[in-house]
Amino acid sequence: MNFTEAILLARERPPYLIQRCKQWEYDRNIMSDSVVTQWDRVCDDNWSRAHVHLSYSLGYLVGCMMGGYISKLFKVYLFFSGNIKNKTSPSPFHDRYGRKPAIYGFAILSTIFGFLLSFSREFEVFLVVRFLLAACNEAADLAAYVYCMEITGVQYRSIVGSLLQAPWACGYAFLALVAYIFRSWTSIQLITSTLHFFALFLVHHLPESPRWLIVTNRVDEAEKIIRKLRSACHFNKSSLPSDLELVRHSEMRKWIDHNQRPHFLHSFKSPTMAFRNVIIGLVWIATALVYYGIVIALSDQSTPGRAMFAGNFFLNNAIAGAIELPTLIACVFLLHKGGRKWSQVISLICAGTLIFAAMCLSLRGEMAFSLLFLLAGKACIQGAFNILYIFTSELYPTVIRNSAVGTCSMIARIGSAASGYIAILSDVTLPIVPMAVFCVFSLFAGVLIYFLPETRDLPLPETMYDAVRMLNSSGERYRCIGGNQAADGGEHEDDFDDYYVTKADKNEDNNTTLSDVEEEKEIGDDVFLYTNVSKR
Repeated sequence: MNFTEAILLARERPPYLIQRCKQWEYDRNIMSDSVVTQWDRVCDDNWSRAHVHLSYSLGYLVGCMMGGYISKLFKVYLFFSGNIKNKTSPSPFHDRYGRKPAIYGFAILSTIFGFLLSFSREFEVFLVVRFLLAACNEAADLAAYVYCMEITGVQYRSIVGSLLQAPWACGYAFLALVAYIFRSWTSIQLITSTLHFFALFLVHHLPESPRWLIVTNRVDEAEKIIRKLRSACHFNKSSLPSDLELVRHSEMRKWIDHNQRPHFLHSFKSPTMAFRNVIIGLVWIATALVYYGIVIALSDQSTPGRAMFAGNFFLNNAIAGAIELPTLIACVFLLHKGGRKWSQVISLICAGTLIFAAMCLSLRGEMAFSLLFLLAGKACIQGAFNILYIFTSELYPTVIRNSAVGTCSMIARIGSAASGYIAILSDVTLPIVPMAVFCVFSLFAGVLIYFLPETRDLPLPETMYDAVRMLNSSGERYRCIGGNQAADGGEHEDDFDDYYVTKADKNEDNNTTLSDVEEEKEIGDDVFLYTNVSKR
């Protein structure tokens, strides 16, 4: 029978004789059980594979919101419970808002949902539980990252910020080993949830962030923690960050009604900060899209996915995770030598270039070299992600840092959610199409970074005013209010001589000094907000 005869025979067969398959036979040489095989996410339901990643990305997005704004929510609770009025008397609710409760509370919920996920028997239930798991996990992770950055001195921030990603890389590589041994997604989920449960015991011993306590006017509590930190520094012959060496912080923020507390949206009142918000948001979207897109492509078990890359599935993923460890070390060196801005540019441009090279090699049939270049590109985009967390946390002040980093990470979920659908375009188009998309987005993000200021060797901005004045148009470094050293080691000068007092203050006393004045500041077009200034 030739091709023409086969076509004619198919036309003669009545349509009602053609039936859809009711059961599938899967190749279980790699995984004995997966989400695809358990719920038959193939053929017409092929696109629903991307729904799995979408549910996690949406949960991640919600987790960023919860992690960023949890402090404010707890403050509202305290306000209505009456405990916010007395700041000095002990209260069981005092440790219910801030960095530590966000870490501890959401970590517990994440563990619970992790166990529940492995017992899901319906695909829709699986998506919902995965969404809740991602939300709680990211809320805890975000608060933990900001916590670590706030207790770290300027000279160690790049090192700490980079090494905080090391557990992610180790877990990535370890997950490939667990998958190789158990070959079932339910077993893998149970093991990871069990490990997450034991990590809760470490969180219990964390103190609250002293920097966060200071800017929320809980100075007495902050001083107790700082004394312990100073004792620890004396024991290991290190030094406390200069901006935490204080008895009374010069930037105690003004206590106002809970609904007037500065939040991320206040940054849009400044044209400078609004522009930075847009740029950094686009960079987060592009970076997340490229990173998660490559991760999904490397773990793709479909026929087009396997055709793209040579080698063992588990080994490839183990290498993809392990390669992130030397990447973190390279990031420390790059941040130290090139600063935040140019390190971000280099990592993104290199990632785009390497992905383009991998795409060209795959067209020539050089699959082994294509995989090698793609892994190198993944290492670069991982470095870009690592630097981006550090860069973003240094661009925003303490009063909104948690919510700002959370909002940026939340916006990035647009990219990570889309990456799942872009990655499986190889099923309906050419296998190189997803790689081409990742290449373009990586190069685009690298260009955008040029418009952001450098934050290298600058103290963390404490107020919105500090963030606006991080770098002025002439490139001069600013000095953080309340700091006791010039930002870039330059000459010491008085803290911002050009502050204003209100007309009412001047009318009451013509000899009014600027000590302990709290009011709105206006610098050019940048309106700013409740900054307490101490004039020496």
